[in-house]
Amino acid sequence: RISLDGTELDSVNSTMYRAPIEIQDHARLKTLATKEGWLKSNTLEYNFYLQGIQPLKTELLSPANKDYKAKGATSLTDNQIGDVDNFRDGNWLGFRENKMISQFTFNEKETPKGVTLIYNKNIGSYLMPPGIVEIWGGENNSVLKLLTTIKPEQPSKYSSAKSESISFQFEEPVNVVKIIATPVSKLPTWHSGKGEKGWLMVSEIIFR
Repeated sequence: RISLDGTELDSVNSTMYRAPIEIQDHARLKTLATKEGWLKSNTLEYNFYLQGIQPLKTELLSPANKDYKAKGATSLTDNQIGDVDNFRDGNWLGFRENKMISQFTFNEKETPKGVTLIYNKNIGSYLMPPGIVEIWGGENNSVLKLLTTIKPEQPSKYSSAKSESISFQFEEPVNVVKIIATPVSKLPTWHSGKGEKGWLMVSEIIFR
């Protein structure tokens, strides 16, 4: 059984896998194996991301933590998504004391229609979804306006580590995009580190 939209699977109603499937856009593939008279398998989950357009210029306007600098700004658009179980693999930019502030400049002939930010959710290691994400855009640096503010759903219990993403579609052409993502200021009361600051780990920002 499979789903491509993040829907939870069951052994009766979910779509049966019968032939190869084509993935044309970002997708979260879930799979479940069943057999009559047997217990169902665990659900396996895979994220697929369509390779995006490259900015002319990628800037990191706030410093990452000294232990999680990856390759600097270039890590955000190098088409390399980090290993969720190894956030020291050189593909994750880590932020705890600072917000992540990044800016991207595009060719006027190839402006993005949308953006996806990929982050690591590893609750036991204090890696949480961002508390808030602001996306700014405009024709140039001097006329940027706030396009949206996103508050991702925060976990209510421990779960296995995985990469997750936040996406936004632009309603009008933008030559410059600024993204400000703020780490969670206090871990929730049910967490072993309650009250401490959370980490934000970002591996990739994809424009399409």
